[in-house]
Amino acid sequence: MPKSRYYKMIASAMLIAVSILLTRLFAGNFLVLGVPAARFSLGFLPIMLAGVLLGPGWGAVVGLIADALGFFLFPNGVYFPPIATTSMLAGFLPGLFMLLWGRKSRRRRIFCIWGSVAAVQILGSLLLQTYWLSLLYGKGFIALVGPRAVISIVLIPVYALLIQLISAALHKAGLAPNLTRK
Repeated sequence: MPKSRYYKMIASAMLIAVSILLTRLFAGNFLVLGVPAARFSLGFLPIMLAGVLLGPGWGAVVGLIADALGFFLFPNGVYFPPIATTSMLAGFLPGLFMLLWGRKSRRRRIFCIWGSVAAVQILGSLLLQTYWLSLLYGKGFIALVGPRAVISIVLIPVYALLIQLISAALHKAGLAPNLTRK
């Protein structure tokens, strides 16, 4: 599997497209106080995969472009640029975890995937995204955080298992790097 810039650009474009589809077309919103407080979606999955497979920089870029392009293709409300930082974080943190700790052994890789997904869901989705929504809609942080906490807790094992399965399948097919050093 080549590590060329062209491979990374093509893989990024594909992951951006999948993220937009999962976020904009295959998602469910939950309203609290008339505000879309939580969205059940697998839209962060391709963004986190970009971080794991391509590195933290590429993961952050995939998150930024997927968020901005997704809004402009399927507008819903107003575009609030700080929300894009959460998507960037969703790509950056898994890539950083893998870069720093996850490439030495299979056990460490699994721990890094679960740890980075938990960090993205707690720091990004639960805390940071809830803060952005409370600023955007003028609703209290505490009122929005409850439903978001339930969805974040449910999505941690879903995302972690899917990332493990997809990255292993891509590696087996020769489409992704071996995530452990020999």
